Amino acid sequence: MRGLPKIRSPLNQTPAPPLNNSNTVKFCLNRPHFQRRSSVLAGALAALVCISCDGASKPQGNVTPMVVTPVEGFEAGVVSITGTVRLDGAPITPDKTVQVGGDAYCKAHGEIKSERWKVAENGGLAEVVIAVINAPGTPVRGEQPEITQMNCVYLPHVSGIGAGQTVKIRNDDETAHNVRIVFHQMGTLNKGRNLQNYSQHNQGTQHVERFVQPGVYRLECDIHRWMRSWIYVHSNNHVAVSGADGAFAVDFSLVDGAYEVSAWHPQFRNPLVQNVEVVNGKADIQFTFDAAQAMR
Repeated sequence: MRGLPKIRSPLNQTPAPPLNNSNTVKFCLNRPHFQRRSSVLAGALAALVCISCDGASKPQGNVTPMVVTPVEGFEAGVVSITGTVRLDGAPITPDKTVQVGGDAYCKAHGEIKSERWKVAENGGLAEVVIAVINAPGTPVRGEQPEITQMNCVYLPHVSGIGAGQTVKIRNDDETAHNVRIVFHQMGTLNKGRNLQNYSQHNQGTQHVERFVQPGVYRLECDIHRWMRSWIYVHSNNHVAVSGADGAFAVDFSLVDGAYEVSAWHPQFRNPLVQNVEVVNGKADIQFTFDAAQAMR
């Protein structure tokens, strides 16, 4: 492939240290739209661009797990920072009922609403990503979160993972979807760079993606334009997402010291950032977003 341009993607590339370099990518030259192209150049480009296999031929994505080696003082499963996130004021862009048009399957599942806001009666704000900015880099976590297309929405709507983790993306509906992966432009609602777009046309179709470059990614379905999911990829493993009541818990231990913690929500241009002191391995912090500052 001498002379071909280098194509780099935030997906499925070998991560920089301290992430463990043991992943293997299997290229998908057996996909039908690649088979129709006969030139050597087209085949080479296909090998560079195609990372996830079509679930019709490869129901389980073939991404080799990375080796996870414990780091003393920073261990998974040990809660370090807890707290809550609140929304002050009423959303200026309240959620509305989605018009699904003539899609009989999606209509059959009842009313579908946009998913900008999930606010509890006490003001607790769900789906906020909490990230410890200056925590050390540790080996990739072995867990594989799953995002499903179910009842014509993505579940969950917001996820937080560490760089290098894999995510399973699955269609659980008896209708066709596609998955468009966008590297989101922070500070906007809809801008970004398209990375991949593939079909999940049958129930049970699934792909496995490894996200190695920190940042925010959007999953979209072009067939059902209201469908959207956010994946926040943090530079380390100290990341959590607030629940329905606004509460969160970072389940990765920290040694005592001063840390910088951010709270990010898709509807705000900038995250909130606070400093916190971890004492005896624990700390508590509260965040409050001003609804009037949300993007329109």
